[in-house]
Amino acid sequence: MNDREILVAYNISKGRSAGLELYGSDCLTEAEENVISVFHTQYDPLFVDSTQISNTHEAFIAYVDVHTTNLTNSSIYSYNETTNVGTVEMCLRVDLYLDEDVDGDGLAWDSISFHKTILTINIDMARDFSMYIQADEDEESRFSTNAGVEYDLSVG
Repeated sequence: MNDREILVAYNISKGRSAGLELYGSDCLTEAEENVISVFHTQYDPLFVDSTQISNTHEAFIAYVDVHTTNLTNSSIYSYNETTNVGTVEMCLRVDLYLDEDVDGDGLAWDSISFHKTILTINIDMARDFSMYIQADEDEESRFSTNAGVEYDLSVG
């Protein structure tokens, strides 16, 4: 059985940490791990062209495993009996982490930026399959930080 059905690759700055989380199509409901899961992540040198490796960036690569035996009864799958088309729809969220605790929760790996991609796969049971990728949900950081400055002011 293949456990690398979907490969996700992002170009990130070298030395940064990243992670992939899987959600339903609403990008809020966590995906059922018995249906889809992150199989493996790795960092690879980013090839600028066929002869050079970038000194500043690398590829964050994640493999997603779709457990097809559990797919039909899941929240990410729907089937249209009229058209004989099954649809798998999920949200892939890639976070870029700052390797220190900046929001004071005692945990490192605070997300400083993320990107959401909605992936739709249509499977025509009579013919073939097609894929649609919607990548329009860039959002800012999940936290904010207040800063203050003390100074003396002398008036003339």
